[in-house]
Amino acid sequence: MTHHGFFKPSGVLSVADLSAMGAETLATPQYADRKIEFLDSIDTARAGSVVFAEAKDQAPKLAGLPDCTLICTDYLAPFANENVAVVTAKRPQQLFAKIGRKLFPETVHPVSYCGEAGLSKHAVISPSARLEANVTVEAGAIVGADVEIGSGTVIGPC
Repeated sequence: MTHHGFFKPSGVLSVADLSAMGAETLATPQYADRKIEFLDSIDTARAGSVVFAEAKDQAPKLAGLPDCTLICTDYLAPFANENVAVVTAKRPQQLFAKIGRKLFPETVHPVSYCGEAGLSKHAVISPSARLEANVTVEAGAIVGADVEIGSGTVIGPC
């Protein structure tokens, strides 16, 4: 399958995998082997994607979903069409975020836009700023007085 997203998925999950990630029930067990490769909104759902719904006013949109995976509350589950793999969770958005971290792990940790590491000689950093180890401050960035920046942070220009 051709990848059209901003980030390339690191792998593929199945609907059955969601049980170990915090799903309460697989309301449509016949779709346990369905693959999940993308994160989408309800409005942009496609085959191979997972979407979530929490609000009751989203119910009318669920009938028009394609053959995707829906994470929703127990209340919304009956509104999905029969071709949708329905997974229920108390906090659908939270499970959706876990799936995103699993499919796209590089998005969890920031990376330098310019490919730099460490402190650029073209950045302006106040002498009173406190930076932990493993901080990247890119060219053109400004770090003000008395700022504290934690390890793993990447600061780019405005």
